Amino acid sequence: MSTIRRVVGGALFHVPHPHRPEQPHSGPGPGAAARTGAVTAVSAAALFLLGVNTTGINTALRAIAADLGVGTTALGWAVGSYMLAVAALVVLGGRLGDMAGHRFTLVTGSAVFAVGAVVAAACDGEGMLIAGRVLQGVGAAALMPSTMAVLRLTWPPERQGVALGLWGAVEGLAFAVGPLIGGAFTDGPSWRWLWWTGAVWAVLVGCAAAVVLRPLPRGPANAGSTFPGCCCCRWG
Repeated sequence: MSTIRRVVGGALFHVPHPHRPEQPHSGPGPGAAARTGAVTAVSAAALFLLGVNTTGINTALRAIAADLGVGTTALGWAVGSYMLAVAALVVLGGRLGDMAGHRFTLVTGSAVFAVGAVVAAACDGEGMLIAGRVLQGVGAAALMPSTMAVLRLTWPPERQGVALGLWGAVEGLAFAVGPLIGGAFTDGPSWRWLWWTGAVWAVLVGCAAAVVLRPLPRGPANAGSTFPGCCCCRWG
């Protein structure tokens, strides 16, 4: 399991190579700052969702085991199946964003993630729990590359470092507060609410992306922009 965590840690923190897009960034104008802010908010919301989902489950494992009557093997698969799906598919998700557009991958990934969250929240046994986690991993693999790519396409070249810094800060915050959120739901209403709220959050992210990211270019114009280069792994 440690090996899987190291692989997915690199996948979750990969960033696109900073190739210049073929289409120029929006120049200064009355709506440019507002558009950049809206795109950044959508990217941050998606990134925060993925970070909380990745670490929030850790504080709910004991409650899940008691509620579903499952053992450590099933719990290990509930954690590992998500990470394995992300690690296996994240590069494909980035390529899909290049070809179909990052608006498409953000909306589609959010929808798949929401379905997986509902399955995990409503599960009555280890089979449904693991299936929901796999679906969430598939959705996360589509979402993760596009959270950075939309920033690269929106922020001007001279401020790409700021965009990367914001991206890393949001992800770090999500990883830090994920266990706190998971623990609050576990000690409060139920561990299932970690995924019920995740499903609602994913739907909101998908709806916002469908509207806010409409002006972004799509198709072969973006090809080759999001093949990942791994950053340092933050998994132990």
